[in-house]
Order: sequence, then C-alpha cells, then structure tokens
Amino acid sequence: MDKMKSLIFYFSNKYLEAKYDDKINNIFGEIFELYDDIKLIGEEQGINIISSKLFTEDDLLRQHHICFSEDSYDPTAQQVMDNVKLALVDYRKNGTTDELDEFITTYIDSLLNYVRAFKKIISRTTENERYYKIFSILGLSAVYYPVITQLEICGFLEKKLPSKAISVLDMIEIIDVRVFKIRDYAGKKHVAEFAYSLNHEEWTIDEIEEHLLWFNSFEISNDRFKDYLSDYDYYKQTGLLRLLFIDYCERLSKRKYTLKELKKIMDNDPTIEHILSQTPKFKPRSFGFKNNEDFDEYKNLIGNLSLLEKKINSSIKNSDLSDKVAGYSKSKFKMTQQLATLLSQTKSFKKKDLKERSQLLVEDFATRWWA
Repeated sequence: MDKMKSLIFYFSNKYLEAKYDDKINNIFGEIFELYDDIKLIGEEQGINIISSKLFTEDDLLRQHHICFSEDSYDPTAQQVMDNVKLALVDYRKNGTTDELDEFITTYIDSLLNYVRAFKKIISRTTENERYYKIFSILGLSAVYYPVITQLEICGFLEKKLPSKAISVLDMIEIIDVRVFKIRDYAGKKHVAEFAYSLNHEEWTIDEIEEHLLWFNSFEISNDRFKDYLSDYDYYKQTGLLRLLFIDYCERLSKRKYTLKELKKIMDNDPTIEHILSQTPKFKPRSFGFKNNEDFDEYKNLIGNLSLLEKKINSSIKNSDLSDKVAGYSKSKFKMTQQLATLLSQTKSFKKKDLKERSQLLVEDFATRWWA
C-alpha cells in the first residue's frame, strides 16, 4: 500500500504538475486509518482472518483490485502494483494528460470507497448478530470479501431476494457454508468475475438473485453436499461446525441467540466434543466397529460430534460414555442436552447409532443450507 501511494504520487507530481498530491496524501492517510480500525475490530470480535498477522493493508489492495481490474482473479500485491504501473505508463506514453488524470482519480477514489465499505461491513459485527455469526463464528472465506464489499457499495447486501424469504446476506452465508467451507477455493474465478462485474455493470436485484442461486447449485449439488456432510472428517473445521451446531441449537430451541448471548458463547470458547472419544479407553469392537482402523474412519464424522462448553469438556475429557452424560446434562446447548437425555435412556452409543445420528444431522443441514 505504501508503494502504491508512492507510485501514484510520482505520476501526479511529475506529469500532472502535483495536481493530486494533497488528495493522494489524504486518501491514503484515511485508508491506513481505516485499516487500523478494521484490524482492531477483527481482533476484538474474534474474526480470525482479519486478526491474523498475515492480514495486512496489501490484502485490501488485492481484494479491491479484483473488483477494479480483470487482470487476475487472485493477484499478489506485486501483480497489483505491476498492473497499475503498466496502466499509468501506458496513459503517459500513448494517452492524453486527461486520461492519465482520470485513471489516477478513478483508481484512488475506487480504492478508498472499497476500504470504507469493507470497514462498514466489519463494524456491523459489533451490533448485529447476523454479521457476528458470519464473520466471527463461521469466518466468512476471504475469497468472498470482494463480492460482499461490492454488494454493500451497490446497496444490495441487505436487500431481500425477490423469490426467497431471505436477504442477499443470508444467501452469502449459505454459499459460504455449502461451497467455500466444503470445497475451499471452489469457483474462485467465478467469484472474481462477479465482483468485477458488480463494479462495472448495472445489476438488478433479480439478476443478483439469479446469479447467487446459480452459483450455489452449480458449484455443489444438494446430493453432493450431503455426501460431503456424511463422509467428511470435520475435526478441524471448527468455525463451520460451531455455526452449524449453534444454528441447530437455535432451531431446536425455537429462538435465536441475541448478539450478547453469541458473544458470551464465543468468549467461553465452545469446543467440538467427540461422543465416542478420539483416544478411547474402550475396545472399538464392543461398540460395533470391526477394529481400531474402522473406528478411526468414523470418529471425526459429524454424527460423533456435538457442541460443548470448554470447561465441561475439560472436566470429562476421555471419560466413559456413562460418565459423559452428567457433563452433557450441564450444557446450555440444546443439541447436547438432548444427547444427554438420549444416552441416559439408551445407555449406549454404538457405530449404528453414530451412523443414524449422522444421517439425521445431514438431512437437517441439507434442508437448512439448501441448493
């Protein structure tokens, strides 16, 4: 970002008689202040991507460039520099002073508007439970940052989809859960093209809806989503599981958590609990598994997982199932409370039960996070 400022400042100073020197200083000064605010909010709200040391001003530069230029759908900071420099040199040599003038003002204004809009979105995590869920609990994939920011700039982010009882923001959440959290960087080129198009073309809310619905189903069908839910090793997908399970608990309780409640939940660092412990004291065969290898294939599947307060989890650790029930009963999470009731009645949780619970959760999640 510093180098970009120096590059544009040089062309303004040398070829435009320092016409934009003050504006460049003011705009980049504001951008650096906005970045500091974004980092602070990210740290305070527990937004992992933004609070990470790896997230710098250059990430804002790259994300904006995806919206500004078709040069690359995943540019490095150096590629952004090279692209802007190439354009400046080209306008200087082959264009007019007015064209160079227009490019500089268009670029720096666009960059500032992007960073302003991004900060506005991130700031909502402090006052709106929807944004807190998406950024602080789920951890919206950074690949979608340019799209969500352009939707904000265009005024579409909180609009209702014409044929659905949800907002554009809700649809973004569905896509992140179904596509990016399952398939990582699937559709990255499509995402960049959409972000660029939002910045350069006129869209209607009907067209936005059509594109989002298409992308959601094109990248992963409902049957394929179910397959991933059924067979995927979820142990390290903490952000996704927390959102899926918190949302599930809300639906079981027939009420939404308030922002205050969500923050309290996250402050207590809820853990992903293994019903049948990862390092069991029992013999897997006694629970319906062929052998240790067979158990290893099932232990991290969604049917063997639940949400549990860290303090309770620490107290039960790798306890026998009978000893875990008492801990589950103390949990404030509805799904874990129900699990405690079930286990106290059945007195067992075998491979068959794990598979049946997996199927129940998969069907529920596939209906909730639909295509």
